[in-house]
Amino acid sequence: MKHILHGRLKTVAAVLSIVASAVMLNVAASAPAQAASSCHRNSGSVLGAGEVEVSFGSTGDMKYPATLHGRKVRLFTDSGNASAYAVALLQPGDILSIDRSNFEVRGPRSDHNWLTTSEVQARGNWDYCEVTGPGSQIATPRIDGAHRAVRVCLRHNGGLQCTNIWYADNDDDKDDWI
Repeated sequence: MKHILHGRLKTVAAVLSIVASAVMLNVAASAPAQAASSCHRNSGSVLGAGEVEVSFGSTGDMKYPATLHGRKVRLFTDSGNASAYAVALLQPGDILSIDRSNFEVRGPRSDHNWLTTSEVQARGNWDYCEVTGPGSQIATPRIDGAHRAVRVCLRHNGGLQCTNIWYADNDDDKDDWI
């Protein structure tokens, strides 16, 4: 009887060990999805932020300011340190976010570049930084956008809508054109 009980305890211990490993693996696997918690925060404005304004078409997702879920979403960038953030008038429960590429964007000697979502996807992936709206004008935290592509997104009633044009700020280095 003692031998059988000992065997069952070993089996229970093995099962618990497998379950614990699976839970730890699940926690470890979910950690990268928490990348938004760091938000690549930038210390703030250096020279003053300016609104990004451009139009590559008639749809709201191909221009700035963007129209997402019927609301105007603005993208701002600082010409001194290339920090970026999004601003929008939100309804309760809305989530405003800014995506940031995980790869550098360098281009011709100019102060900015434009990429489409398919171009960004072809080169790599991105992290994001978000804020949940209390039903008022709100801004995302500033992120470091120097030589990174950024875009704005709005989640409303569970549906995510993002711009399909990404802005890459290159005017933060001393040899960049300002």
